[in-house]
Amino acid sequence: MPVDPAAHDAYLRGRYYWTRRVHFDAGFAAHHALSDEDFIRARSYFESAVDRDPTYALGYVGLSNIFGSTATHGFYAPSQGYPKARESALRALELDANLPEAHQALAGVHYFYDWDWRRAEAEFLKALRLNPSHAETSRLYGRLLLVRGQETEGQARMEFAESVDPLGFEGSRIFGLIQSGRYEEAIREYRGHAHEDRPPLVYQLLATAFEVQGRYEEAIEATVDALKRCNEFARAASIRAIWESGGYQRVLQWYLQDLQARSRKRYTSPLLFAELYARLAQPDEMFHWLEAAVGERSPRLCELRTNAWFQRYRSMGRFRKIEKHVGY
Repeated sequence: MPVDPAAHDAYLRGRYYWTRRVHFDAGFAAHHALSDEDFIRARSYFESAVDRDPTYALGYVGLSNIFGSTATHGFYAPSQGYPKARESALRALELDANLPEAHQALAGVHYFYDWDWRRAEAEFLKALRLNPSHAETSRLYGRLLLVRGQETEGQARMEFAESVDPLGFEGSRIFGLIQSGRYEEAIREYRGHAHEDRPPLVYQLLATAFEVQGRYEEAIEATVDALKRCNEFARAASIRAIWESGGYQRVLQWYLQDLQARSRKRYTSPLLFAELYARLAQPDEMFHWLEAAVGERSPRLCELRTNAWFQRYRSMGRFRKIEKHVGY
């Protein structure tokens, strides 16, 4: 079926902005309230694409990606984003049942919102059969494999995505290393890149690795590097000043105060509070917010098992009950 050239152009422009923003660490981005400007631009282009051509399946894929990713990155409640993501993905499949991107979009809904690994894997594999070199599908399928404990296969998928599209997917390898708990390996491979032109994702993940290892000064440096690469210069300066005057515990407390202030003005994911209380070693508060996150189906809970902040609590019976709710 012929495609309206203007619709296709709008889709490509939307994909550019979506790719530029979505490949951040969603937890880091949400904790630091990074701008959603690129998501807003991407959505406007995807909407333009389907307005120009209501039969253009890729336009609906773009909308599905936007509705899902903005919920995953904490801008909206899951119930506001993922039903629309599902609807848009299914519409794309109605228009073109052999479109790999549409199967990948539906797989994302099953993964992040339904917590249905079997159906997610089936859709990922359909997408990969149709296009074995689709980097986004390979990266997301790799994440699912890592969550299921298939580390070798998952890491291979992450590295494949980065090799197929190094410009758009640089940082996939270190993402896989962090998900696998291979913090020392990530630090060894990437710590020397502080002054290189690497994407923000690398520094966001290094900040996590350093904190988990108790290397707090380096965690601050990586956080500041990440924020500067996101043009968040004022926040970077504030964090450095708080660290120098009060140490790392004071930085974490400042993060919590900032999050509490934000939550009084707009939607704030309960999972963000759970993560901060985990980092502050306050398990009672952590469990309170984790249970709230389960109640609203917080998307990043699908990776609860590989979330660095919760590793020390995984042996607790109360934590295992939450894992069962998520589907582990």
